Amino acid sequence: PTPGDVIAACFGADVFNPAAGSSTSAACTGIDRDPITAGLSGDPNTSLGLPQTLSNSGRLATDGIDVSINYRRDLTDDIGLSLSFNGNYTFKSTFNAFVANPLSIDRDCTGFISANCTSIQPEFQWTQRTTLSLFDQVDVSLLWRHIDSIVQEPLDADPVAGSGPFFSGTIGANVLGVGGRTVNFGKIKAYDYFDLSSRFAIGDNVSLSITVQNLFNKQPPLTGNNAGTTAFNSGNTFPSTYDALGRRYGASLKLTF
Repeated sequence: PTPGDVIAACFGADVFNPAAGSSTSAACTGIDRDPITAGLSGDPNTSLGLPQTLSNSGRLATDGIDVSINYRRDLTDDIGLSLSFNGNYTFKSTFNAFVANPLSIDRDCTGFISANCTSIQPEFQWTQRTTLSLFDQVDVSLLWRHIDSIVQEPLDADPVAGSGPFFSGTIGANVLGVGGRTVNFGKIKAYDYFDLSSRFAIGDNVSLSITVQNLFNKQPPLTGNNAGTTAFNSGNTFPSTYDALGRRYGASLKLTF
């Protein structure tokens, strides 16, 4: 179950859980808070937080479309052009922790971020590569990677009117927490990365390849530490989805015989 599922089991009363909200219900007594701060995190010996035990009562479902296109032609006797495209459009990616309960949430995380969703699943993402081949000696290739925009999961938003998004936070403050500016971490704009690579033939058996990843040094988005689980959110971004290292270079030498 997700954090939202565990909390709903305690506070969301229904025919399957009539005792919800009661301090003596199993769903509530299983939530182990810090005895001093009443927070859900703290010393693991005294503050176990939310019980997210594994079970065989859930269901995963997804569907979408994958598209792959390749094209090649000779522009002249010495110049060749190659184009390739690989795209994925996800219609849904749902998770239901308690299938037997008809009131249980069939959570769709496509295009959303929250602690209830695991890795980011953009609605639309694709890569496109353009390669020019010159005199059978040199290849120059540009890879374009696109990640669709992401927003906060609606079920995870702060329900209090006028309080702003749950993921709002302050950046640029001093050590005393003074100053800075308030930022909405509840939305990540679409991201585009470009990688440039070149191959040079040095003789008949040796080739040199030079690559530049993240050509324009695109910085990862700031998301705050509440935007996802620590398995995918490092504390301020999602390095499993976005490039957290910036521009980097590589070179390799290939010998064939």
